[in-house]
Amino acid sequence: MARKFGATHNATDVELLHTKFIRSILRVKHYTYLNALCGETGRLPLSVFRKFIIVKYWIKFLKLQDTSIVKQSYLFLKSDAEIGRSYKGTNWASHVKSILDTDGFYHIWQEQFNMRIPFELIKHRITDMYLQKWYSEINNSPRLESYCIFKHNYNNELYLSCIKESKYRIALARFRTSSHNLSTDT
Repeated sequence: MARKFGATHNATDVELLHTKFIRSILRVKHYTYLNALCGETGRLPLSVFRKFIIVKYWIKFLKLQDTSIVKQSYLFLKSDAEIGRSYKGTNWASHVKSILDTDGFYHIWQEQFNMRIPFELIKHRITDMYLQKWYSEINNSPRLESYCIFKHNYNNELYLSCIKESKYRIALARFRTSSHNLSTDT
């Protein structure tokens, strides 16, 4: 079976492997919520890094000479993206436009040839948007009700490196992420 790798490919297999890696580090159950896993380790999902790479690559396209065949191809895709032609999700320029629009940078898309593109600002906004979504999801998840009481910062938790005895580190990770068999009825 042939696989389609369009501009919006979400790399599900790679994301699953990344999640499996985090679960193996924490030694939690397979049903443990991804938001708790990422929050404990401070690891961003790979989808966030893909956005960084896409934007950085796009900025390189903009710096090419107008006579470059790559730049000419981009300009063609850009004009199609502006009229909403995405070729069933394979128009790479449409994907860039969507990233910028979603994260509040549509004005950069519109003025892309008339300004210096602030990559670090875009990167920061993409991260902030993910963190806001993460924080909202942990606070609105009944399963993570206790987790959101003590988890306010998205960072690698200190206990993961300080507690040397693995059985205690694993027990704490399982307790914090609600990956345990304890009764939660009140």
